[in-house]
Amino acid sequence: MANRNQELSRLNADLTNFQASTKLPMLWIGRDLTIRRFSSVAEKVFNLLAVDVGRPLSGIRHNLVEPESVQVTPSGHKRLIPESRTATPYQVENAVREVIDNVRAQDREMCDKDGRWYTLRVYPYLTLDNKVDGAVLVLVDITDLKRAAEATARLAAIVESSDDAIVGKDLNGVISSWNEGAERLFGYTAQEAVGRSITMLIPREDEEQAILERIRGGERLKQYETIRRHKDGSMIDVSLTISPVKDVEGRIVGVSAIARDITERKRAVEALAVSHAELQAHAEELARFNSVAVGRELQMIELKKEINELCRQHGEPARYLLEFERKDKYPDE
Repeated sequence: MANRNQELSRLNADLTNFQASTKLPMLWIGRDLTIRRFSSVAEKVFNLLAVDVGRPLSGIRHNLVEPESVQVTPSGHKRLIPESRTATPYQVENAVREVIDNVRAQDREMCDKDGRWYTLRVYPYLTLDNKVDGAVLVLVDITDLKRAAEATARLAAIVESSDDAIVGKDLNGVISSWNEGAERLFGYTAQEAVGRSITMLIPREDEEQAILERIRGGERLKQYETIRRHKDGSMIDVSLTISPVKDVEGRIVGVSAIARDITERKRAVEALAVSHAELQAHAEELARFNSVAVGRELQMIELKKEINELCRQHGEPARYLLEFERKDKYPDE
């Protein structure tokens, strides 16, 4: 008898330590839906006290509410809808009764009045002879997972709606993601592109290897101008921003590339360069013409001087009145 009591005490101690170590809200419910035991972490969520052991589960005023009573705030967090503050709490006892009756575990997402999200797991409590003697409730806090999933969904929506082509690929250059901007720029649908090598867009295959080597070294390429091939075979001038994608441990596991079509900008720059070259050519031609004209004018002046000198030598008046002589003779003109 003493050994039996000692064994029971050890089992009870094991169970108590198990409850404390899991850090999960846990309830043990009898077949009659009364509370048999609960972990210390469950006290807050279910508003429990030690005296609640033996009370019906339906008499407990817990904080769990239906997910429909919660709305998303602009910051991405969830809170109780004001009109639902008096909403009926989630009927936990109904889920427990169903598990006991059907001997089948249930999982369901729900939240509390503070907007924290949980997975409620209800398992049948089986005796050693495999008979149902109640149920075990476990609440797993998934708030951070929910918020991370929502943040990921928002980021995915931003990527998908971007006018730029945004492409994800692994370190072997195999395409893993392809947004609508990439479809518009390169002509391939996501179904056509994902799973294929990015080299289908690159005229020079050695260029991709060079890019991947730089990315593996942790380098980020900004405003890298190059040429890419459209589905129809035409070439597109693009500006790329290529960044390494890292996992939670900081290891480089992939590549993110943002491509912007700069074909029109390149054409405008080329047209401007042509116009500048034409203007420069016109200016040089005008300079040459002016140089020739000035040279001829100087030659005429010298010739007129020689004729005037010959006239003076023969006692005749000068035939030409030169500009500088005109100013000396007629200063008021």
